[in-house]
Amino acid sequence: MELGQRIRSARKQQNMTQAHLAQLVGVDPWVVDRWEGGICAPAPAQLDRVNRILRLHLEARYRVATVRGKRRSWWPWSAREDS
Repeated sequence: MELGQRIRSARKQQNMTQAHLAQLVGVDPWVVDRWEGGICAPAPAQLDRVNRILRLHLEARYRVATVRGKRRSWWPWSAREDS
């Protein structure tokens, strides 16, 4: 299951709307929609808040690459669930 699907599933299990989760995390509701749709993923600090709110154990993993001589993080973040 992908990160967005895990967030959506946990949110729905707690009968929470995207708007309510967004308010608790401190983002706009369309951001949660994009996370759940797999368009983008939460930044590490946002993912920490999502973990606490939804009682999950998701960990962000991202790739770093050099672009024009500078280190850049690749989006979307991939994630794995710790058991």
